[in-house]
Amino acid sequence: MEMLAESKNLYIEGRFDEAIMYFKGSKRRLACVGEFGSYPSDAYIDPEEKFCIVIGSRIIKYFLIEPYEEYALGRTSSHWVETTEIEYYKQIDEVTASYITVTLINGEKKKYDVNTLEEIKEDK
Repeated sequence: MEMLAESKNLYIEGRFDEAIMYFKGSKRRLACVGEFGSYPSDAYIDPEEKFCIVIGSRIIKYFLIEPYEEYALGRTSSHWVETTEIEYYKQIDEVTASYITVTLINGEKKKYDVNTLEEIKEDK
């Protein structure tokens, strides 16, 4: 297990191919917030603890709304949005109110709309 992200009251651990969120004080499991074909590589928890983002073979934005729902690969839910293409992400570089930037394992950087996770193409 590896801690991927933490906030005031929560933390996310990577376990095999899952990202699991816990409450800090009690270490009580909140929910699986992402599942990948490989180990999750990075995560981010919103400072207001309204959502988290987990990356690995895709990007998943999980909304922290009770009752918490277990993430399930291939299932849609109002608790999460995710990218549809399989890519291998290394790290989250920046999260703003409008976008997220990430680095892929090949070093390429990409930007996504933080609400829809649709890629934002940069004009060069």
